[in-house]
Amino acid sequence: MTREELDARADELGINTNSRWKDETVAEKIAEAEAALAVKDATPEGATDGSGPVQGAGERAAPIKSSAPEQPPEGVLTVIGPRKGRWRAGRHFTPEPVQIPLANLSDDEIAMLAGDPKLTLSGLPQD
Repeated sequence: MTREELDARADELGINTNSRWKDETVAEKIAEAEAALAVKDATPEGATDGSGPVQGAGERAAPIKSSAPEQPPEGVLTVIGPRKGRWRAGRHFTPEPVQIPLANLSDDEIAMLAGDPKLTLSGLPQD
């Protein structure tokens, strides 16, 4: 995408950009806004009209309490985010490992987490 296209998409999403930002920064802001829209537009389990809060939205994921590296239990996804932190699938990830039971994640949320190059995942189900 050209810078003009990035700026146009950012305007559509209501993102205020700065001319000093790198194209990659604008693209990242767009990706974050689009991901937030996808989560917002997702119908929560049990809802019929699409209204209501998204399960897990706005929650800070609980960090692991153990200091020794160990294998996560089966059926648990471990996510490590960047130093500055990163929001994905309605959760905040930092360098502190976070364990999430796979039963608490939809297929779309798992795909969103797995597709983010700034997140490190372990415990993904094998296809």
